Amino acid sequence: MTRRRLSGLIGYFDVCDRDQTTPTYDPSPHCQCLVCMRTLCPPMVTVSLMPKGGRRSLFFRAHKVCWESLSDDGQRTYEGSIIDLEVEIEARRLLPEGSEKEDTMSDKAPVEGTSEERLG
Repeated sequence: MTRRRLSGLIGYFDVCDRDQTTPTYDPSPHCQCLVCMRTLCPPMVTVSLMPKGGRRSLFFRAHKVCWESLSDDGQRTYEGSIIDLEVEIEARRLLPEGSEKEDTMSDKAPVEGTSEERLG
């Protein structure tokens, strides 16, 4: 799955707007579960992430049984991947126009720190 498609499954709030009550971007509640990649249906969980120093508060949804079946390390791996993706998207946003690489999952940019350090 491409980063662009995966990023469409991640919602966010703008951190600079503290009074925001609805997300800046909210993926369809019928999008795909990030764990099994099947269409979401109840019961679901919403996982919220606030990357350290980030400009967005992120969230994604997963089937409750899929998310809860993951170990703590498995959940942290998913959370870290979402934060890595956000960091890369932000870095690409700052690149001069025309310098962006092809958007595939195999060209993952290195990110310093562990997922726990990036979560704050």
